[in-house]
Amino acid sequence: MGLAGRKPTEDEQVRQIASIHCPRDLVVNGFCFGISENSFHLILKAIMLNPQNQLLWETRRWLLQAYGRSRKLELEYFRALDGEAGAILKKSYEIWFHRFWLAKAIGPEATKQELDSIKNFLVTNPDDSRLWYIFIEIVQQFRLRDLGGEFEFVDNFLTNHPMACGAWAYRKLLVQSPFANKLDALKFTDGILLGNVNNLDAWTHRDDICDMLDLNEKTKELENMKNVYAHKDYRTSKYFWFSRQFIAESFPEELRTNIANLELQFSHEVLLFDIENYYAWFHR
Repeated sequence: MGLAGRKPTEDEQVRQIASIHCPRDLVVNGFCFGISENSFHLILKAIMLNPQNQLLWETRRWLLQAYGRSRKLELEYFRALDGEAGAILKKSYEIWFHRFWLAKAIGPEATKQELDSIKNFLVTNPDDSRLWYIFIEIVQQFRLRDLGGEFEFVDNFLTNHPMACGAWAYRKLLVQSPFANKLDALKFTDGILLGNVNNLDAWTHRDDICDMLDLNEKTKELENMKNVYAHKDYRTSKYFWFSRQFIAESFPEELRTNIANLELQFSHEVLLFDIENYYAWFHR
């Protein structure tokens, strides 16, 4: 028997709501939100069924404001979710946006608690780099730039999980701050690369930082790389040479001839001790 001529069951109504992505369709499908506990109940069940549906979360926030419901109680409810439902929700951008939206309205202490919560979730799920991009989106959306201690947090994570591309992306966001010490940020990448010179994410991050340096700092960095990566094993890595090329090509046209001559001289010195170094030849 179809739905025609009878009132849909709650589960049928929830499935219908969960599939809607346009506010107009809520009315077309017969779901006109009243400001009631039943509205909260139905929207929550729909969210659990489809946690990626942004409209459902926006509707719940609208109901919260219209109903005058406690944001603190709402935040406590979603913090307390555990089990399979909680695990699924925590991997959704929408749940973290909702929680931070609530926390920002409550105050700084609640926001700090949410930061600690999402960081703990990142640490306990180190293999899911997508979570870092959710974190980055949250930081940017709520303008949480002056976090304090963030380099220590992300550097500790990368020391243990150096291939986590999402963590490198977050570190780039931190380095872009005008108050960040770019040269100190470079030293950390050296430590990672000395452990694995073929870590492409670390080299890419290193190049991103070098792109932020002034010309004098770039010149010093080309010289510094000779000392840090002096061992033959490092100089046979293509990424070492690609990075030098990236820095050299970032100089203005009028300085490139001089930089090119210095790079020719350096590659010549390397080849004197390792004539079969393919990437040194390629660099020339």
